[in-house]
Amino acid sequence: MPNHIAVHSLDQARAVLEQARRDAATVILESPRGAAGWQGIGWWREILRRLTAEFPEIAFDAVLDCADCPGLALAALRAGITAVRLEAPAEVLAAIADIAGQLDARVEGVPSYRNFT
Repeated sequence: MPNHIAVHSLDQARAVLEQARRDAATVILESPRGAAGWQGIGWWREILRRLTAEFPEIAFDAVLDCADCPGLALAALRAGITAVRLEAPAEVLAAIADIAGQLDARVEGVPSYRNFT
């Protein structure tokens, strides 16, 4: 089972992949909640581009959190992000998941435990 690890910077992501290399582990990098809106889609895309270039031998997955903003999720998918997380009603998730599928991408809903205020 892959380890889900939140990363807030390129340096943190590099450290995670270095450790994954040493441990021969599978990881899923996760952006902070709402990062698509406050750090930006381009920020995440650039982190992934650099990591892919620096760690070509490590297969990793990465998820950009779009909070409750379907427009950001769609923009991220159009920008080439292959996995987004979105907090939205089921019908909105289904519609965006359909679009993501057409782009060979995916949308994850937010687990209920994250909905506490």
